[in-house]
Amino acid sequence: MEFEMEELVPIVGKLARLYTGAESTSITYERAEALMEAVLYCIHELELAGEGQIAVAGHKGKMTAADAYEAGAALVKEKTRAALELYTNILNEFNDFGNRCLRDTFVKGLPEFFGRYDVRFRPQDEILTLDYPVLRDISGYEGIDKVYEFIRCVGTEQRFLGRFCGGAAKHILSRYQGDYRDMIDNVCGIVFTAVMGRMLAETPWDQEPDERDHEKIRNICEEGREALRGRIVHETERLVRQYYGGDEELLAYLTGAAGEAAARIEIYWQKPAGRLDFVHETTTSFLPTDSKTPKRKTPRPRI
Repeated sequence: MEFEMEELVPIVGKLARLYTGAESTSITYERAEALMEAVLYCIHELELAGEGQIAVAGHKGKMTAADAYEAGAALVKEKTRAALELYTNILNEFNDFGNRCLRDTFVKGLPEFFGRYDVRFRPQDEILTLDYPVLRDISGYEGIDKVYEFIRCVGTEQRFLGRFCGGAAKHILSRYQGDYRDMIDNVCGIVFTAVMGRMLAETPWDQEPDERDHEKIRNICEEGREALRGRIVHETERLVRQYYGGDEELLAYLTGAAGEAAARIEIYWQKPAGRLDFVHETTTSFLPTDSKTPKRKTPRPRI
């Protein structure tokens, strides 16, 4: 959806009058530039919504720039409302697992965003840096789009982590990094890697890993990174189907992180002999709720 500059300038002028309280259209160059970005952002929001939303707006033919802006601005307001509602729902049962970066970004930072977000004059701003790194690349988003995607990612992670017992996640994090409370890393990705390590080794949830399990991981790693990633994708599909009711959003989120999980497993397997691999040791207390513990087909050897 492209418009000529002469179509956009009057919209910026209207916003300028609203910004100055209709007293004047005299504003700084920086403010005028920000208002133009606001207009373009709203029009782009309509583009993202697709032709269906244009039809809903009552336009069958080519829209004017003003109409496109107004329809897009309405979508921005609606997404802001939806983001706040989603955030509130997640916050009700939110668990930061002791990680300060996750807590500060989600619990402290996002209320500040919603309190300061300027839907009309600066919808393109995120205000926050969103320091907690999610497992999806959301760098291509701006404004409420980016914040909304961030909230969705954290909500998906909370669904994954919420299905496991007690302090298992904290136990994994502490083994991964002693000062995990201060780390700037994705909590879900670390726990997900630990779960995948156990599933790849076919270690029952309630049993200690043994040398046979280590040998399985060793053999899988020798197949190469891409083969390991493929196995992780397969195990993720099985995990989500069995314990999460086939949650498609969760499946897409976790399989998107399969490459990173494969890299983590390779790195930890290459650690010096004598240092226990966190992928194995930390999953000892890891047991999905409402799960049926798998049993080994053959007796465990005594190591």
